[in-house]
Amino acid sequence: MSIPTYVSDDRQPEPRKDRGSMRNLIPAAVLAATILALSGCGRGPAGAPAVVLDPSVARTLDAVFDAPSGGGAPVPIPALRATIRPGDRIVTEGRIMGVLTPFVGNRAAFVLGDPGTLTPCNERHADGCKTPWDLCCDDPAAIRAGTATVQIVGPGGDVLRTGLKGVRGLRELSRVRVEGVAARTASSEALIIDARSIVILP
Repeated sequence: MSIPTYVSDDRQPEPRKDRGSMRNLIPAAVLAATILALSGCGRGPAGAPAVVLDPSVARTLDAVFDAPSGGGAPVPIPALRATIRPGDRIVTEGRIMGVLTPFVGNRAAFVLGDPGTLTPCNERHADGCKTPWDLCCDDPAAIRAGTATVQIVGPGGDVLRTGLKGVRGLRELSRVRVEGVAARTASSEALIIDARSIVILP
């Protein structure tokens, strides 16, 4: 199943001192398997908590969140992009961040950002940004290099039809360890991970 990507309108956020012209604008190809609204810092809600209704979906989610770790040192997202091929095993860690709405509505997918490359706005400026996970202070090129799409697919290979926000306490800026494989559509331009294990870190 293919999930379309939408890009928000061209409304600009309120100007911030010392941020220059940085904006959180990422080409759609970078997040090819997601429905993402891209804009600047502090615009709009981050989405509603997930509600899981289908028992088979719940079982698949439980299998991923309860899966034991396969071990191995995590590889930073930028390094994965340099060598990734569909089917490659992936172990990485990051924070849920990178766009205004990192959780995909009604789909089991989110955007994962590399903490060694990207910094939430509230850790750069003490100015009360309401949506620091959108990374509007970071360079767009760094965001492209430092983000990946994590998704959970069912037995047929389709992304599960349920949101992940709120599942096991997941929220924006949560730290997670993800183990899985590169999706069949993954590339250096659009790193997409089919998760087999998701562990929420302290």
